[in-house]
Amino acid sequence: MYKKNKKNEVIDWSPWIIFGIVVAVIIVIAVINLPLLAKGYTHMVHNKANPSQMNLSRSEFLKILISLISPILSFIVLKNTVTIQRVSLERKNIDDVNRDFYGLVDIFSKQQNKIKNLVSEFHRNVIVREGLTNRFNRGYLLSDFDPEESSYSYLYFFKGKHDIQNWITKSITEDIRNKDKDYRVDYIINEQFDSVYYEVSSYFKVLHRIIKNLNKKFEEKIIDEELYLNYIGILRAQIDSEELVMILVNSLYTYRGLGLAIELVGTDFFGDKRDFELEQHFKFPAPQIKSEDVGIFAYDKSGKMKDKRIELRKTLKNNTSTSDLQLSSSKSNFIKFSKENEKDD
Repeated sequence: MYKKNKKNEVIDWSPWIIFGIVVAVIIVIAVINLPLLAKGYTHMVHNKANPSQMNLSRSEFLKILISLISPILSFIVLKNTVTIQRVSLERKNIDDVNRDFYGLVDIFSKQQNKIKNLVSEFHRNVIVREGLTNRFNRGYLLSDFDPEESSYSYLYFFKGKHDIQNWITKSITEDIRNKDKDYRVDYIINEQFDSVYYEVSSYFKVLHRIIKNLNKKFEEKIIDEELYLNYIGILRAQIDSEELVMILVNSLYTYRGLGLAIELVGTDFFGDKRDFELEQHFKFPAPQIKSEDVGIFAYDKSGKMKDKRIELRKTLKNNTSTSDLQLSSSKSNFIKFSKENEKDD
């Protein structure tokens, strides 16, 4: 899709040296054989010019050749000056990307340390149902329960006075209970993520900034495909499986995670399709999320997913540019938003 940038490109002078040698040999041969060349030329144009007025010394002939070569040499110097400046700019751009990326990763690592215990609790109490490995807890697994049951509830992170933190059982209201399954799932997930928002907001904001910066640099061709995927791989290596699942659920279902989800489209952040099949980086919380649900986040060399990301980003920006649409878009998660903006290929 993109040509690989030669980050360590060095100007190859060998073609120009060969060219110079060839030109020099031609000049020497021409100067040595000038009388013969002049005689032949005179014979060719004898009927159009006076041969006595066509005398040309070797030194004059050499001056003429040099005057013709000077523009060529100037062009060569200019071309190589431009090449040096371009290579220097490319290296500076890569240095800037490296500095920004690793600076943000350092900030991100600090945010990870702050919420390390909370992530584990959130994964255990909210995402994975206790007692069953790799299963959504009953707050998500709504198909297992009768919405009319009075005991229908979900776990909610509670932070009380003196920073006392605990997970409490919270029942859904009757009006939510009477909604369809998808609405109830969205409601509960957003309630649970909102309950820990102030603890994890900086974490998600820094992650969003890292992904968005990399996407912009890649889209503007400041970094190439290989370097881009390398950065994504380095970032993913900083995140354990519980965090990846939390980021995935947040990106797919929450209203606050819509912007991050759009930036994750086509990034390979969660791995590629083969990784999904093998559950290489994390196990999918069944049955709510399946590997095919995450396919939109996989990278593809055709650039289709990158184009989709750009289009979704523009659509979100346009939707939130007016107050009338801002309210409706704020209540749209990625699953709904992407389906609403699907285009026929």
